[in-house]
Amino acid sequence: MAHVVVEAVSPGTITGTATFTNVSNGVQVVINLANCPAGDHGIHLHAGTDCANPAGHWIRGEGIGSGTGVITCTAQSTAQLTYTRLSTDSAPWTIGGDIVSNVIGHPLVVHMIGTGTTPREGCGVVAPN
Repeated sequence: MAHVVVEAVSPGTITGTATFTNVSNGVQVVINLANCPAGDHGIHLHAGTDCANPAGHWIRGEGIGSGTGVITCTAQSTAQLTYTRLSTDSAPWTIGGDIVSNVIGHPLVVHMIGTGTTPREGCGVVAPN
């Protein structure tokens, strides 16, 4: 298993957690967000190893949320998403293992959508349990 503690990135307010688990057909992530403005937000894994200056998008980190790369926050300022990256996917994930597919050490970033500059609203680095 691996986990993420999402902390707000100014001017954003989003906090939360994510848990990555090996399942029989791949790697599943369960994401729970709070303090999340209602509506759609982009969510993906970045290249790099920290939230202060995450490198560009990690190609294997795209498409969280059944290919949409979007998580939807409710009017109650929360969001929950369960997504499984299948081992048969062209860009599968691992927890540990091959550096090419390993999610550990990558920042999980939540972004605004539709602003052109897509500022980050929340971020946390995937860490082993």
